[in-house]
Amino acid sequence: MRRKMSLKTVGVILISDEILHGEKTDTFSKYLIKELTCLGFNVGKVSTISDRVEVICNEFHSLIRTFDVIVAVGETCGSIYKTLGKMTTQELETSEDLTRILTEIGESFSKTDILLPRQARILHTGHCHPVVHFQRIFILKEKCLKSSFTKILKNHLMEYRKERDFRKIIEINKNGNLSFDLNEFKTNNSLQIEFSKNDKSYIFNVSSPELREMVEFQRKIAEKFHNYAKFVDNSDVWGRVYSSGEKHIKNAIENIENCLQQFGLENIFVSFNGGKDCTVLLHLVLTVVRRKYPQHSHPIPCLYVQSESPFPEQDEFIDLCKCYYNLKIMTLKSGIKDALAHTLQQFPNYKACFMGTRRTDPFSGDLSVFQMTDANWPQILRVSPVLDWHYSDIWDYLLLYKVPYCKLYDLGFTSLGNTVNTERNPSLKCYDPFDGSEFYLPAYKLLKEGKERNGRHSS
Repeated sequence: MRRKMSLKTVGVILISDEILHGEKTDTFSKYLIKELTCLGFNVGKVSTISDRVEVICNEFHSLIRTFDVIVAVGETCGSIYKTLGKMTTQELETSEDLTRILTEIGESFSKTDILLPRQARILHTGHCHPVVHFQRIFILKEKCLKSSFTKILKNHLMEYRKERDFRKIIEINKNGNLSFDLNEFKTNNSLQIEFSKNDKSYIFNVSSPELREMVEFQRKIAEKFHNYAKFVDNSDVWGRVYSSGEKHIKNAIENIENCLQQFGLENIFVSFNGGKDCTVLLHLVLTVVRRKYPQHSHPIPCLYVQSESPFPEQDEFIDLCKCYYNLKIMTLKSGIKDALAHTLQQFPNYKACFMGTRRTDPFSGDLSVFQMTDANWPQILRVSPVLDWHYSDIWDYLLLYKVPYCKLYDLGFTSLGNTVNTERNPSLKCYDPFDGSEFYLPAYKLLKEGKERNGRHSS
């Protein structure tokens, strides 16, 4: 059964030698249990451990496998940051953002308090101590626990806890004699339908936590009413993404806006193969289109370079996205270079292509966000808004904003090629302690970005 997008379970770690040895009373776990439970989380474990990197590392590894979210509280947080660096094989770097924030709020700090792994992110608002996080591990300073949780982390966790909620308004022009029986559209699944009408239109307000259900209903409407139906996505996710305070999201949106402003929406297309990176890219492009071009109704063109042995699940996901997001999928079975040449020959007006490339992809370490193809390639501007995103950023985005993704990622795949050259990532393989059976953790549990392509090999 497909895992729900909502995150539900939490492990709590108190990192304090004083509490562990009875020299100080634990006043924190009760508070966290109460607050997290009120948010709808199940607090499955509370651990009190010593402030030693190897001990913290072992506890993190144990909890990551079992729980969706980890909340770690430390008297000082330097050892926790050092632990994350060790677990992710990232060198620690002085965080200019954390230094600035702590200085602005008048918080004293040591050198170790501002040394973070490169992929760590900072949540901050108002005049309180920030929350450092990496891949749903949230780190709070003990003396500032309540203010940081209430003013910063609480709202963030509420977003993770939400269920998926796809929403559309479907307006059907009556066009004189057009009529139908409402009963034929009633369903027995989780699809919610509110119906109304006026002199000119029949109106459906439709919602569901499942993408497939929305698409099936949408196709049923389109089949019956053809050109009389208008579909409008009225989810609030687009506004939440657009107003994000996360620097990497803001930068991506700004680069997409700059491209569209320079070339126009009619002169760009998106490279989309159903993988996690281009799924985030597509969602960001759609966010900007909905904000900057609210009246745009034409399908967004997407180039899908299909391999000789595609995963059926990948093609199925692309087909669902085609309908739900109103995409024009141009599927070509060839090499990327030939596919690009064919596309530009057919559509010579195309000036730029949005791509989901990241620096960790092969031969991508020296790319720029805006870069022309090489001289011996068909000439087009490659625009890579998520170029400087990390693996953890991709999954935080997908999970926080409840973006649907290919179900292969829930089965232990972390990088999708085709059925010949791709297998589950061995770094995610686990064994059930009771019966010894083998299973794989979902892709978002992978901690080391360098192991993302461990399931890929040459074909």
